[in-house]
Amino acid sequence: MFMKKAFVFSLIGVVVVLSMISTVNAQTNYSDKAASAFGVGTFVHDHEGTPHNHYFAFSVSDGNPKVSWNHKPDSRFYMLATHEKEIHMIVKSDQIQSFKVMTVDGGLNVVFEGIATVKHMDADWEKGWEFTVEAFDYRSQGVDSIHITFTAPDGTQHHMEGTLTSGNIVIKK
Repeated sequence: MFMKKAFVFSLIGVVVVLSMISTVNAQTNYSDKAASAFGVGTFVHDHEGTPHNHYFAFSVSDGNPKVSWNHKPDSRFYMLATHEKEIHMIVKSDQIQSFKVMTVDGGLNVVFEGIATVKHMDADWEKGWEFTVEAFDYRSQGVDSIHITFTAPDGTQHHMEGTLTSGNIVIKK
């Protein structure tokens, strides 16, 4: 039991370090002229009546603007989901294909989509998971939130969403 807890905490530590790297990268690429977004934090997702912690980090910036989307951005996305104090899912983006920033009531939101390598439950790492992230930066108007949809290579979908219990999402249009 001790080894399992140590493993969980070491993985959470890895996510924290990756979060810092992601945030530093976002701040480094934060341009005065281009849309960008970065976030790091925790949100609680209710699954079958039980709350579960999700830790995430992302940064998206630059890219080739076409209509309202920026394609091939400089970007990263990581997530770790725990269920009943055990790791349920680990996500590392392989590629984020595009992102867009929009004005919403009370702030800004960013939507980005890409492909990730995922370790889900007891399965081995698997490439080819598609994901879409929609994150909201309400600035002083309220609590930031995030919504994530994953599609496994077999077509199974997984949805997670919640308001941030710690951390921040910063979006620039």
